[in-house]
Amino acid sequence: MTRQSKYIFMLLTFLAGCAPGTYLPLLSLFLTEKLHASPFEVGLYFTMQAVLGIVVSQVLARLSDGRLSRVRLVQSGAFFGILAALGMIFIRDYWLLLFVAPVCMSVSFVCSPQIFAAGREYGIRVYGDSVMFTSVMRTFFSLAWVVAPVLSYWVATAFGYEYLFSGTAVIFMTTIIMSGLFLPDTKEGKQSGGEERVSIFNRDTTVLFLAVTALWLTNNLYLISMPVYIKNELLLNPYLPSYMMATAALLEIPVMLISGKIARAFGIKKLMYLCGIAGCLFYGVLISLPQTSETGFILVQIFNAVYIGILAGIGMIYFQELLPKVPGQATTLFNNAAATGAIMAGPVLSAAVGITGFYGSSFGILIILTVLATGLLVLVRDPSELRKAEVSGAPGTVSDKAPDNGGSASRDAVSGKFSENFSKKV
Repeated sequence: MTRQSKYIFMLLTFLAGCAPGTYLPLLSLFLTEKLHASPFEVGLYFTMQAVLGIVVSQVLARLSDGRLSRVRLVQSGAFFGILAALGMIFIRDYWLLLFVAPVCMSVSFVCSPQIFAAGREYGIRVYGDSVMFTSVMRTFFSLAWVVAPVLSYWVATAFGYEYLFSGTAVIFMTTIIMSGLFLPDTKEGKQSGGEERVSIFNRDTTVLFLAVTALWLTNNLYLISMPVYIKNELLLNPYLPSYMMATAALLEIPVMLISGKIARAFGIKKLMYLCGIAGCLFYGVLISLPQTSETGFILVQIFNAVYIGILAGIGMIYFQELLPKVPGQATTLFNNAAATGAIMAGPVLSAAVGITGFYGSSFGILIILTVLATGLLVLVRDPSELRKAEVSGAPGTVSDKAPDNGGSASRDAVSGKFSENFSKKV
Protein backbone atom coordinates (compact mmCIF):
# COMPACT_ATOMS: atom_id res chain seq x y z
CA MET A 1 0.00 0.00 0.00
CA THR A 2 1.68 3.20 -1.19
CA ARG A 3 0.85 6.91 -1.33
CA GLN A 4 0.43 6.57 -5.09
CA SER A 5 -2.63 4.39 -4.44
CA LYS A 6 -4.55 7.57 -3.65
CA TYR A 7 -5.10 8.08 -7.37
CA ILE A 8 -7.06 4.85 -7.79
CA PHE A 9 -9.28 5.85 -4.88
CA MET A 10 -10.04 9.15 -6.59
CA LEU A 11 -10.76 7.43 -9.92
CA LEU A 12 -13.03 4.79 -8.38
CA THR A 13 -14.86 7.44 -6.37
CA PHE A 14 -15.43 9.37 -9.60
CA LEU A 15 -16.80 6.24 -11.29
CA ALA A 16 -18.99 5.50 -8.25
CA GLY A 17 -20.52 8.95 -8.69
CA CYS A 18 -20.87 8.72 -12.46
CA ALA A 19 -22.87 5.48 -12.37
CA PRO A 20 -25.90 6.82 -10.46
CA GLY A 21 -25.34 10.27 -11.96
CA THR A 22 -26.18 8.93 -15.42
CA TYR A 23 -29.53 7.33 -14.62
CA LEU A 24 -30.98 8.80 -11.39
CA PRO A 25 -31.60 12.35 -12.71
CA LEU A 26 -33.66 10.92 -15.56
CA LEU A 27 -35.22 7.90 -13.87
CA SER A 28 -38.55 9.58 -13.07
CA LEU A 29 -38.78 10.93 -16.62
CA PHE A 30 -37.86 7.52 -18.05
CA LEU A 31 -40.58 5.81 -16.04
CA THR A 32 -43.24 8.34 -17.01
CA GLU A 33 -42.31 8.74 -20.68
CA LYS A 34 -41.24 5.23 -21.71
CA LEU A 35 -43.19 3.03 -19.30
CA HIS A 36 -46.12 5.43 -18.83
CA ALA A 37 -45.87 5.09 -15.05
CA SER A 38 -48.33 6.96 -12.85
CA PRO A 39 -47.12 9.14 -9.95
CA PHE A 40 -47.92 6.23 -7.61
CA GLU A 41 -45.86 3.83 -9.72
CA VAL A 42 -42.94 6.27 -9.85
CA GLY A 43 -43.01 6.53 -6.06
CA LEU A 44 -43.31 2.76 -5.71
CA TYR A 45 -40.28 2.19 -7.93
CA PHE A 46 -38.07 4.56 -5.92
CA THR A 47 -39.36 3.11 -2.65
CA MET A 48 -38.70 -0.50 -3.63
CA GLN A 49 -35.21 0.33 -4.87
CA ALA A 50 -34.39 2.12 -1.63
CA VAL A 51 -35.79 -0.60 0.67
CA LEU A 52 -33.85 -3.34 -1.08
CA GLY A 53 -30.74 -1.15 -1.07
CA ILE A 54 -30.89 -0.69 2.69
CA VAL A 55 -31.28 -4.39 3.48
CA VAL A 56 -28.74 -5.71 1.00
CA SER A 57 -26.02 -3.10 1.53
CA GLN A 58 -26.19 -3.25 5.35
CA VAL A 59 -25.87 -7.04 5.35
CA LEU A 60 -22.92 -6.90 2.96
CA ALA A 61 -21.36 -4.07 4.99
CA ARG A 62 -21.41 -6.23 8.12
CA LEU A 63 -19.59 -8.95 6.22
CA SER A 64 -17.13 -6.42 4.77
CA ASP A 65 -15.95 -5.41 8.24
CA GLY A 66 -15.22 -9.06 8.87
CA ARG A 67 -13.15 -11.09 6.45
CA LEU A 68 -14.95 -10.42 3.16
CA SER A 69 -12.80 -8.58 0.62
CA ARG A 70 -13.86 -4.99 -0.12
CA VAL A 71 -12.46 -5.38 -3.64
CA ARG A 72 -14.69 -8.37 -4.36
CA LEU A 73 -17.70 -6.55 -2.96
CA VAL A 74 -17.09 -3.56 -5.22
CA GLN A 75 -16.76 -5.86 -8.23
CA SER A 76 -19.90 -7.81 -7.35
CA GLY A 77 -21.90 -4.63 -6.88
CA ALA A 78 -20.74 -3.28 -10.24
CA PHE A 79 -21.68 -6.53 -11.95
CA PHE A 80 -25.25 -6.29 -10.67
CA GLY A 81 -25.28 -2.66 -11.75
CA ILE A 82 -24.62 -3.87 -15.29
CA LEU A 83 -27.56 -6.26 -15.03
CA ALA A 84 -29.82 -3.42 -13.85
CA ALA A 85 -28.75 -1.21 -16.75
CA LEU A 86 -29.45 -4.00 -19.23
CA GLY A 87 -32.88 -4.45 -17.69
CA MET A 88 -33.70 -0.78 -18.26
CA ILE A 89 -32.52 -1.08 -21.87
CA PHE A 90 -34.57 -4.12 -22.88
CA ILE A 91 -37.59 -4.27 -20.53
CA ARG A 92 -40.54 -2.06 -21.41
CA ASP A 93 -43.11 -3.51 -19.01
CA TYR A 94 -43.26 -1.52 -15.77
CA TRP A 95 -44.10 -4.41 -13.44
CA LEU A 96 -41.46 -6.72 -14.91
CA LEU A 97 -38.84 -3.98 -14.64
CA LEU A 98 -39.93 -3.32 -11.05
CA PHE A 99 -38.89 -6.85 -10.07
CA VAL A 100 -35.61 -6.81 -12.01
CA ALA A 101 -33.85 -3.43 -12.02
CA PRO A 102 -34.36 -2.38 -8.36
CA VAL A 103 -33.19 -5.80 -7.14
CA CYS A 104 -29.99 -5.65 -9.17
CA MET A 105 -29.39 -1.97 -8.53
CA SER A 106 -29.75 -2.49 -4.77
CA VAL A 107 -26.69 -4.77 -4.84
CA SER A 108 -24.76 -2.15 -6.80
CA PHE A 109 -25.28 0.28 -3.92
CA VAL A 110 -22.52 -1.57 -2.05
CA CYS A 111 -19.84 -0.07 -4.34
CA SER A 112 -19.74 3.47 -3.00
CA PRO A 113 -19.65 2.75 0.77
CA GLN A 114 -17.01 0.06 0.32
CA ILE A 115 -14.79 2.40 -1.68
CA PHE A 116 -15.15 5.07 1.00
CA ALA A 117 -14.57 2.55 3.81
CA ALA A 118 -11.39 1.38 2.11
CA GLY A 119 -10.41 5.03 1.65
CA ARG A 120 -10.82 5.70 5.37
CA GLU A 121 -8.61 2.73 6.25
CA TYR A 122 -6.08 3.84 3.65
CA GLY A 123 -6.05 7.44 4.92
CA ILE A 124 -5.46 6.37 8.52
CA ARG A 125 -2.68 3.96 7.62
CA VAL A 126 -0.83 6.18 5.16
CA TYR A 127 -1.53 9.72 6.42
CA GLY A 128 -2.47 9.14 10.06
CA ASP A 129 -5.99 10.58 9.71
CA SER A 130 -8.85 10.14 7.27
CA VAL A 131 -10.98 13.28 7.50
CA MET A 132 -9.26 15.30 4.78
CA PHE A 133 -8.59 12.27 2.57
CA THR A 134 -12.26 11.24 2.76
CA SER A 135 -13.29 14.82 2.00
CA VAL A 136 -11.12 14.88 -1.11
CA MET A 137 -12.61 11.54 -2.21
CA ARG A 138 -16.07 13.01 -1.73
CA THR A 139 -15.20 15.95 -4.00
CA PHE A 140 -14.47 13.50 -6.82
CA PHE A 141 -17.89 11.97 -6.21
CA SER A 142 -19.42 15.44 -6.59
CA LEU A 143 -17.28 16.13 -9.66
CA ALA A 144 -18.91 13.11 -11.25
CA TRP A 145 -22.29 14.72 -10.61
CA VAL A 146 -21.09 17.86 -12.36
CA VAL A 147 -20.41 15.91 -15.54
CA ALA A 148 -22.85 12.98 -15.50
CA PRO A 149 -26.25 14.74 -15.33
CA VAL A 150 -25.47 17.12 -18.20
CA LEU A 151 -24.13 14.29 -20.36
CA SER A 152 -27.05 12.03 -19.46
CA TYR A 153 -29.63 14.64 -20.50
CA TRP A 154 -27.76 15.22 -23.74
CA VAL A 155 -27.41 11.52 -24.54
CA ALA A 156 -31.04 10.74 -23.68
CA THR A 157 -32.32 13.68 -25.74
CA ALA A 158 -30.05 13.17 -28.74
CA PHE A 159 -29.85 9.37 -28.89
CA GLY A 160 -32.38 7.83 -26.52
CA TYR A 161 -32.53 6.13 -23.15
CA GLU A 162 -31.00 2.93 -24.54
CA TYR A 163 -27.70 4.69 -25.20
CA LEU A 164 -27.86 6.36 -21.81
CA PHE A 165 -28.20 3.10 -19.89
CA SER A 166 -25.54 1.51 -22.10
CA GLY A 167 -23.19 4.20 -20.84
CA THR A 168 -24.15 3.31 -17.27
CA ALA A 169 -23.22 -0.33 -17.96
CA VAL A 170 -19.85 0.74 -19.38
CA ILE A 171 -19.11 2.73 -16.22
CA PHE A 172 -19.87 -0.29 -14.04
CA MET A 173 -17.67 -2.48 -16.23
CA THR A 174 -14.79 0.00 -15.90
CA THR A 175 -15.23 -0.12 -12.12
CA ILE A 176 -14.90 -3.90 -12.15
CA ILE A 177 -11.68 -3.77 -14.16
CA MET A 178 -10.01 -0.88 -12.31
CA SER A 179 -10.85 -2.14 -8.83
CA GLY A 180 -9.64 -5.65 -9.65
CA LEU A 181 -6.34 -4.41 -11.05
CA PHE A 182 -5.43 -1.50 -8.79
CA LEU A 183 -7.58 -1.11 -5.65
CA PRO A 184 -5.29 -1.86 -2.66
CA ASP A 185 -6.31 -4.39 -0.03
CA THR A 186 -6.75 -2.11 2.99
CA LYS A 187 -7.57 -5.09 5.22
CA GLU A 188 -4.30 -6.91 4.53
CA GLY A 189 -2.94 -8.47 7.70
CA LYS A 190 -5.87 -7.18 9.73
CA GLN A 191 -7.45 -9.30 12.41
CA SER A 192 -11.13 -8.78 11.87
CA GLY A 193 -12.79 -11.65 13.66
CA GLY A 194 -14.20 -9.52 16.49
CA GLU A 195 -15.22 -6.46 14.53
CA GLU A 196 -18.50 -7.93 13.34
CA ARG A 197 -19.74 -8.01 16.97
CA VAL A 198 -19.54 -4.24 17.36
CA SER A 199 -23.01 -2.74 17.79
CA ILE A 200 -23.64 0.05 15.31
CA PHE A 201 -26.68 1.44 17.12
CA ASN A 202 -26.40 3.55 20.26
CA ARG A 203 -28.01 6.83 21.26
CA ASP A 204 -25.69 8.96 19.15
CA THR A 205 -25.83 6.89 15.96
CA THR A 206 -29.58 6.32 16.22
CA VAL A 207 -30.44 10.01 16.58
CA LEU A 208 -27.88 10.96 13.93
CA PHE A 209 -29.45 8.41 11.59
CA LEU A 210 -32.87 10.00 12.12
CA ALA A 211 -31.52 13.51 11.56
CA VAL A 212 -29.57 12.60 8.42
CA THR A 213 -32.57 10.63 7.13
CA ALA A 214 -34.76 13.72 7.44
CA LEU A 215 -32.16 15.86 5.68
CA TRP A 216 -31.87 13.38 2.83
CA LEU A 217 -35.67 13.10 2.70
CA THR A 218 -35.92 16.74 1.70
CA ASN A 219 -33.18 16.32 -0.89
CA ASN A 220 -34.71 13.17 -2.38
CA LEU A 221 -38.13 14.78 -2.54
CA TYR A 222 -36.57 17.72 -4.34
CA LEU A 223 -34.62 15.54 -6.80
CA ILE A 224 -37.58 13.33 -7.69
CA SER A 225 -40.12 16.09 -8.21
CA MET A 226 -37.94 18.89 -9.58
CA PRO A 227 -37.24 17.52 -13.13
CA VAL A 228 -40.94 16.85 -13.82
CA TYR A 229 -41.93 20.14 -12.16
CA ILE A 230 -39.49 22.19 -14.27
CA LYS A 231 -40.06 20.47 -17.61
CA ASN A 232 -43.71 19.41 -17.61
CA GLU A 233 -45.42 21.85 -15.24
CA LEU A 234 -43.50 25.12 -15.57
CA LEU A 235 -42.68 24.34 -19.23
CA LEU A 236 -39.18 25.78 -18.85
CA ASN A 237 -36.00 24.76 -20.68
CA PRO A 238 -35.86 20.91 -20.50
CA TYR A 239 -32.11 21.15 -19.88
CA LEU A 240 -32.60 23.42 -16.84
CA PRO A 241 -32.76 20.55 -14.28
CA SER A 242 -29.39 19.27 -15.50
CA TYR A 243 -27.89 22.77 -15.24
CA MET A 244 -29.24 23.09 -11.70
CA MET A 245 -27.82 19.72 -10.62
CA ALA A 246 -24.47 20.34 -12.29
CA THR A 247 -24.16 23.81 -10.72
CA ALA A 248 -24.86 22.45 -7.25
CA ALA A 249 -22.42 19.58 -7.72
CA LEU A 250 -19.71 21.93 -9.00
CA LEU A 251 -20.10 24.28 -6.05
CA GLU A 252 -20.12 21.34 -3.63
CA ILE A 253 -16.46 20.66 -4.41
CA PRO A 254 -14.93 23.72 -2.66
CA VAL A 255 -17.50 23.32 0.14
CA MET A 256 -16.33 19.77 0.81
CA LEU A 257 -12.65 20.69 0.68
CA ILE A 258 -13.08 23.64 3.03
CA SER A 259 -15.27 21.71 5.46
CA GLY A 260 -12.82 18.80 5.48
CA LYS A 261 -9.93 21.16 6.19
CA ILE A 262 -11.64 22.92 9.10
CA ALA A 263 -13.57 19.92 10.49
CA ARG A 264 -11.16 19.17 13.35
CA ALA A 265 -10.73 22.78 14.40
CA PHE A 266 -14.28 24.05 13.83
CA GLY A 267 -16.09 20.90 14.90
CA ILE A 268 -18.03 18.29 12.96
CA LYS A 269 -21.25 18.99 14.84
CA LYS A 270 -21.09 22.75 14.19
CA LEU A 271 -20.65 22.07 10.50
CA MET A 272 -23.79 19.94 10.54
CA TYR A 273 -25.67 22.85 12.11
CA LEU A 274 -24.42 25.03 9.25
CA CYS A 275 -25.72 22.37 6.85
CA GLY A 276 -29.22 22.67 8.29
CA ILE A 277 -29.20 26.46 8.09
CA ALA A 278 -28.13 26.36 4.44
CA GLY A 279 -30.91 23.87 3.70
CA CYS A 280 -33.54 26.16 5.19
CA LEU A 281 -32.24 29.07 3.12
CA PHE A 282 -32.19 26.97 -0.06
CA TYR A 283 -35.75 25.73 0.18
CA GLY A 284 -37.03 29.07 1.43
CA VAL A 285 -35.60 30.97 -1.54
CA LEU A 286 -36.61 28.18 -3.94
CA ILE A 287 -40.25 28.49 -2.93
CA SER A 288 -40.14 32.30 -3.10
CA LEU A 289 -38.67 32.49 -6.63
CA PRO A 290 -40.81 33.60 -9.58
CA GLN A 291 -41.76 30.47 -11.53
CA THR A 292 -40.27 31.85 -14.75
CA SER A 293 -36.87 32.76 -13.28
CA GLU A 294 -34.49 30.23 -14.84
CA THR A 295 -31.48 32.27 -13.67
CA GLY A 296 -32.87 32.31 -10.13
CA PHE A 297 -33.24 28.51 -10.10
CA ILE A 298 -29.54 28.24 -10.94
CA LEU A 299 -28.27 30.93 -8.55
CA VAL A 300 -30.09 29.45 -5.56
CA GLN A 301 -27.96 26.33 -5.97
CA ILE A 302 -25.30 28.15 -3.93
CA PHE A 303 -27.27 27.33 -0.78
CA ASN A 304 -27.96 23.82 -2.05
CA ALA A 305 -24.22 23.28 -2.53
CA VAL A 306 -23.43 24.25 1.06
CA TYR A 307 -26.30 22.08 2.27
CA ILE A 308 -25.44 18.93 0.33
CA GLY A 309 -21.67 19.53 0.38
CA ILE A 310 -21.57 19.38 4.17
CA LEU A 311 -24.25 16.69 4.49
CA ALA A 312 -22.62 14.35 1.98
CA GLY A 313 -19.06 14.82 3.23
CA ILE A 314 -19.16 15.65 6.94
CA GLY A 315 -22.33 13.63 7.47
CA MET A 316 -20.54 10.48 6.35
CA ILE A 317 -17.46 11.33 8.41
CA TYR A 318 -19.68 11.88 11.45
CA PHE A 319 -20.83 8.25 11.30
CA GLN A 320 -17.28 7.03 10.70
CA GLU A 321 -15.98 8.96 13.71
CA LEU A 322 -18.75 7.59 15.93
CA LEU A 323 -18.08 4.02 14.71
CA PRO A 324 -14.32 3.95 13.97
CA LYS A 325 -13.93 0.17 14.34
CA VAL A 326 -16.41 -0.71 11.57
CA PRO A 327 -15.93 1.77 8.70
CA GLY A 328 -17.86 -0.37 6.23
CA GLN A 329 -20.96 -0.47 8.40
CA ALA A 330 -20.59 3.19 9.42
CA THR A 331 -20.38 4.37 5.80
CA THR A 332 -23.25 2.11 4.77
CA LEU A 333 -25.33 3.38 7.70
CA PHE A 334 -24.90 6.89 6.32
CA ASN A 335 -25.82 5.72 2.81
CA ASN A 336 -28.86 3.93 4.18
CA ALA A 337 -30.02 7.12 5.87
CA ALA A 338 -30.14 8.60 2.36
CA ALA A 339 -31.98 5.51 1.12
CA THR A 340 -34.47 5.75 3.98
CA GLY A 341 -35.08 9.35 2.98
CA ALA A 342 -35.79 8.10 -0.53
CA ILE A 343 -38.26 5.54 0.84
CA MET A 344 -40.15 8.24 2.70
CA ALA A 345 -39.96 10.63 -0.25
CA GLY A 346 -41.84 8.26 -2.54
CA PRO A 347 -45.06 8.05 -0.49
CA VAL A 348 -44.89 11.77 0.35
CA LEU A 349 -44.60 12.61 -3.34
CA SER A 350 -47.44 10.28 -4.29
CA ALA A 351 -49.70 11.74 -1.61
CA ALA A 352 -48.90 15.35 -2.50
CA VAL A 353 -49.39 14.85 -6.24
CA GLY A 354 -52.50 12.75 -5.68
CA ILE A 355 -54.13 15.50 -3.62
CA THR A 356 -53.04 18.59 -5.56
CA GLY A 357 -52.43 17.18 -9.04
CA PHE A 358 -48.97 18.71 -9.56
CA TYR A 359 -45.38 17.86 -8.54
CA GLY A 360 -44.50 21.33 -7.27
CA SER A 361 -46.79 20.84 -4.27
CA SER A 362 -44.15 18.69 -2.59
CA PHE A 363 -41.89 21.71 -1.99
CA GLY A 364 -44.08 23.06 0.80
CA ILE A 365 -42.83 20.65 3.49
CA LEU A 366 -39.10 20.99 2.84
CA ILE A 367 -38.32 23.80 5.29
CA ILE A 368 -40.22 22.16 8.17
CA LEU A 369 -38.36 18.86 7.69
CA THR A 370 -34.99 20.61 7.56
CA VAL A 371 -35.69 22.53 10.78
CA LEU A 372 -36.75 19.33 12.58
CA ALA A 373 -33.66 17.48 11.39
CA THR A 374 -31.33 20.25 12.55
CA GLY A 375 -33.02 20.21 15.94
CA LEU A 376 -32.33 16.48 16.33
CA LEU A 377 -28.59 17.14 16.03
CA VAL A 378 -28.66 18.75 19.47
CA LEU A 379 -29.03 15.25 20.94
CA VAL A 380 -25.93 13.85 19.19
CA ARG A 381 -22.53 14.21 20.82
CA ASP A 382 -19.61 15.64 18.91
CA PRO A 383 -16.89 13.03 18.21
CA SER A 384 -14.41 15.24 20.08
CA GLU A 385 -16.48 14.69 23.24
CA LEU A 386 -16.13 10.93 22.83
CA ARG A 387 -12.36 11.20 22.40
CA LYS A 388 -12.12 13.29 25.56
CA ALA A 389 -14.25 10.73 27.40
CA GLU A 390 -11.92 7.94 26.27
CA VAL A 391 -8.86 9.81 27.50
CA SER A 392 -10.49 10.46 30.88
CA GLY A 393 -11.53 6.81 31.14
CA ALA A 394 -15.25 7.55 31.28
CA PRO A 395 -17.40 4.40 31.30
CA GLY A 396 -19.64 3.41 28.43
CA THR A 397 -17.32 4.50 25.62
CA VAL A 398 -15.61 1.21 24.82
CA SER A 399 -17.58 0.60 21.63
CA ASP A 400 -16.59 4.01 20.30
CA LYS A 401 -12.90 3.59 20.87
CA ALA A 402 -10.78 4.37 17.83
CA PRO A 403 -8.99 1.45 16.18
CA ASP A 404 -5.40 0.78 17.08
CA ASN A 405 -3.50 2.34 14.20
CA GLY A 406 -0.31 3.13 15.99
CA GLY A 407 -2.07 4.51 19.10
CA SER A 408 -4.69 7.17 19.57
CA ALA A 409 -2.11 9.65 20.83
CA SER A 410 -0.12 9.22 17.63
CA ARG A 411 -3.25 9.70 15.53
CA ASP A 412 -4.17 12.91 17.38
CA ALA A 413 -0.63 14.21 16.99
CA VAL A 414 -0.60 13.90 13.23
CA SER A 415 -4.21 14.90 12.58
CA GLY A 416 -3.48 18.58 13.17
CA LYS A 417 -0.88 18.61 10.41
CA PHE A 418 -2.69 16.26 8.06
CA SER A 419 -4.62 18.80 5.98
CA GLU A 420 -1.53 20.80 5.09
CA ASN A 421 0.63 17.78 4.28
CA PHE A 422 -2.06 16.01 2.26
CA SER A 423 -2.80 19.12 0.21
CA LYS A 424 0.85 19.30 -0.82
CA LYS A 425 0.97 15.62 -1.76
CA VAL A 426 -2.30 15.56 -3.72
